[in-house]
Amino acid sequence: MLWLAWLYLLYLQSGALGFGVNPFPGDSFNHQTITERALLNVTAQVCRALALAEGRDFTFPAQPFTAKSIAKACDAPKSYKFFLPNILFIQSMNAATDLRRLLDARYHCDDELFIEGQRLITDGLLAVKAANKRQNYLTARFNLGGILHTLQDFYSHSNWVELGNKFPNINMIRKNANIGNIAAKTIATCRSCNGDDCSKNILEDIIAGNFLTSGYFVVWPWSGNKPKGKCSHGGFFDATSSVEPKGGINKDSYTSSHGHLHREAAELAISATSQLLEDIRGATGDREFLQLMGISKGSSKALCFVVDTTGSMGDDIAAVRNVTSTIIDSKVGTEDEPSLYILVPFNDPDFGPLMKTTDAEVFKGYINSLRAYEGGDTPEMSLSGLQLALTGSPPNSEIFLFTDAPAKDEYLKNTVIALIEQSKTVVNFMITNILGFRRRREANENQQQQQNQRMVRSDSQLYRDLAQASGGQAIQVSKNQLLQATSIITESTSSSLVTLLQASRNLGRAENYTFHVDETLTNLIIYITGSSVDYTLVNPSGELHNSTFTGQSIITAELVGNLRTLRLPAQVGLWELRLTSTNPYTLRVVGQSPIDFIFRFIKQSEGPLEGFDLVENRPTTGEGGNFVIKATNDQGFDLTYPSSLTLENGGSANGTASITAPLASQAGTGVTLTIEAEAPGGADANYDVLRLTVLPKVTDFSPPVCQLLSLQSNCSDSCNQSTWELSVQVTDGENGTGIDSISLREGDGILNFNMTTANVTLVSYNASCCSPNVQLVVVDRVGNVEVCSYSVAPNVSTTFSPTIKPSSSTTASSSIAVQPSLLCLSIMILGLMFGCKMH
Repeated sequence: MLWLAWLYLLYLQSGALGFGVNPFPGDSFNHQTITERALLNVTAQVCRALALAEGRDFTFPAQPFTAKSIAKACDAPKSYKFFLPNILFIQSMNAATDLRRLLDARYHCDDELFIEGQRLITDGLLAVKAANKRQNYLTARFNLGGILHTLQDFYSHSNWVELGNKFPNINMIRKNANIGNIAAKTIATCRSCNGDDCSKNILEDIIAGNFLTSGYFVVWPWSGNKPKGKCSHGGFFDATSSVEPKGGINKDSYTSSHGHLHREAAELAISATSQLLEDIRGATGDREFLQLMGISKGSSKALCFVVDTTGSMGDDIAAVRNVTSTIIDSKVGTEDEPSLYILVPFNDPDFGPLMKTTDAEVFKGYINSLRAYEGGDTPEMSLSGLQLALTGSPPNSEIFLFTDAPAKDEYLKNTVIALIEQSKTVVNFMITNILGFRRRREANENQQQQQNQRMVRSDSQLYRDLAQASGGQAIQVSKNQLLQATSIITESTSSSLVTLLQASRNLGRAENYTFHVDETLTNLIIYITGSSVDYTLVNPSGELHNSTFTGQSIITAELVGNLRTLRLPAQVGLWELRLTSTNPYTLRVVGQSPIDFIFRFIKQSEGPLEGFDLVENRPTTGEGGNFVIKATNDQGFDLTYPSSLTLENGGSANGTASITAPLASQAGTGVTLTIEAEAPGGADANYDVLRLTVLPKVTDFSPPVCQLLSLQSNCSDSCNQSTWELSVQVTDGENGTGIDSISLREGDGILNFNMTTANVTLVSYNASCCSPNVQLVVVDRVGNVEVCSYSVAPNVSTTFSPTIKPSSSTTASSSIAVQPSLLCLSIMILGLMFGCKMH
C-alpha cells in the first residue's frame, strides 16, 4: 500500500509533494512537478548541445517530457533506470524541506527572510558545484533538492509576481547580490482580505514602491506573532492568517489565498530552477552534468574494485589487472560500458585513497600501479576500504572486494551494513586461500594451523554476512581460479541485469524455489555459492537437470571454487530449483531485461502538514532505555559524540556530533558520517547516514567578464566557403580567483586560449559561416559561471576592433584561502535527534 511503502515500476511516473505538501495536488503545480519539468528540460538541452557538437542530429521527444523519453532522446535508453530514481531522489530532498524544516522561515522565504533564503541557496549551490567537481554526485543531489525548495518558494510566498515581474530574480542564486528593495519590518504591507477575496490585499504603496514582502507563518498561535500590518502566508495551518490583517498571499495552489496567480508563480519557479541548473551545468560541464543526472550511453553503473595490496596478493592483483583489461576492452563503446570506475586499495594499517575516473584508460593506469607489499599483521583494513568505496560509489552500484585475509576492523560491520542498506549497493567478496593467512610462522605450525582453522570459520562468516546483507556473494577460490571466477561474476556489471530470485541460508536444508521467466528476459544465470550443495532444476516443460545428470543438458554448468554457475535457456514460464545442503549457501538468479523494479520506503509525516517523508534508515520503534551510540566517518576526520543517550518510552533525546575537517582538506571533499544507535541489550539497532561537504571560504562572488576585442568575417551566400573569427579577453576581476575553464557550449569552430597573466586570458575562435553562433562558457575557480554569446550575420562583411584600455589586473595575482566547513543537518534514529557542529 502507498501508506506503507513507496513502490514504483520504472515505466510509471510518480506523483509528489509540493508547492506546499498536498499529496494529492490535482491540477496544481507542486515542488515535485516543477523540479521534474526543469530537470527534464535542462537535461534535454544538454543532450542536444552534445549531439550538435559531435555532428549528430537531435530530436526532442513529444511533450510532455518523461525520464524515459529524454533518456532515449539522449541516445542512452538504459540510463532510464538511473535517471528516474535520481529525479525522484532530488524531488524527495525537495519535499523533505517542508517536512523537516517546516517552521524555519528561511527555508521558505517566509517572514521576509529573503537574504537568509538567498544565503541558503547560494551556500548550497557552492556545495553542489564543489561536490560535482570531485564527482560526489550523491552528495550533490542531496544538496540540490533542498536549495530548489527554497528557490521555488520565493515565487510562491513572496510578492514577486504581484509586482509584475515576468522573469525570475537571477540574483537569488548569486551570492551577496542585490535581490531587490525588501520592505522594512516597520512598514505595513497588507490589509485584511475582503471575505474570501484576497486578490487586492497587498497595499498599493508596496506595489508602487516595488517593495519585496512575503507572508508570515506560524502553526501555533503561541509560537510567535507577525509584526503589525504585515501579510500572512495564509491557509488552514497558518495561525497568523486570523490576525489582522487577515488572509494571506501564498500561491501554493489554485485554492490558495493568491491562487489566481498560482500558474504564473509556478512557471517562474520552473524558469528559476532551470536557471540554477544551467549555472550548475556551466560550472560542471555538459558530460559531468549528465553524470549528475545519471544519464550515460554506457551502463550508468560503476565498476568498483576494493583490493588488498599486502605481500601475498601479487597473484590476485595480476588477476585483477587481467579481468579489468578484459572487461574494459569488451565493454568500451557498448551500452554496457561502465559510466564510472572506482579503485580503493587497502593494507594494514593503511587504506585508500579512493581513485575515481570516467576514463577507462586512466582506470587501467590505476590498476597497473597497484603493487603488493608486506605490512602489518595478518588481518587487514578490509572494511575500512569497503566503507570508503561505499561512500564514494553511486547508489545501486556493485563492488568487488579482493582479499586473502580476515578483517582487522570488524568493528565497522554495522557501519558497513548501514551504508549497504542506505545505498542499495551489492558487494561481492573474492576470497583466496583464506586458510593461508600469510606470514605464518614455521614454529609451532600445527598449533597455528588449528587456530587458523577456527578463525577461518568466523572470518569468512563476516564476509558472508556482509554479502548477504547486500545481495552479493562471498566466493572462495584458490588463487589460480580467481581470474576465472571474477570473469564469471563481473557479468553482473551489465546495465540491463535484473534479479529474479535471491536467497541466503546460514543453516543448510532441503528447500524448493520457484521463479517466473517472461518474454523480455534473456541470458538467464543462476549463481550458487557454498560447498556440497546438490541441486535439481526443473524447466517449464518439466525437464529435469541436476548435478549428477549425464545426458544432454538443458543448461550449462560450471564450478569454480565454491561458486557454481548455471546458464539457462530463455524459456518462458515457471522454473523450479530444488537445493539440498547441510552447509550455508547463497542463491541468486539473474537475467537481462529492459524492465526493472526499484523501490523506496516512505513514512507519513508526523507534523501538522499531510504528506510523506523518505525513509533512509530502518523503521523506528522508539522504546525507551539507555542507547549505545557509535559514530564513524569515511575520511578519518576528528569526531566527537556522546557514547550513550537515554530515551524514555515514546520520547526523544538529543545529541551532538562534532566533526572537524583539517585545514588542508580540498574543497568539495565529501564526508559521510554514519551514526548508529543500539538499543538496550543489543536487541535492536538503527542508523542514519549524513553526507557533508567541505567548503572553502569564498570571497569571490562575481562571475568572469568577457570583453570582445575583435570580430571579423567574410561571410557570403556560400557559407561553406567563408569564415569568421573573433577575439575575446576574459578576466575574473581584481579580487577574483582566476579562470578555471573555458569551453564551447555552441559552435563547431576552433577554440584557442592563452593565459597572459594570472587573471587575464585571451580567447580566439574561428569557424565556418555555416556555423554563425558561438557560446563560450567561462568558469572561475570557485564555480562562478559566465556564458558569453556571439554571432555573425550572413551576407555581412565586417571588421570590429574596439579600443581596449589596459586592465588594472594584468599584474595582479590572486589566491583563495580554503577554510573548510561542513554543511550540517539534523537526523533522527530510534527517536534520538542528532545535530552536528561545523569546524
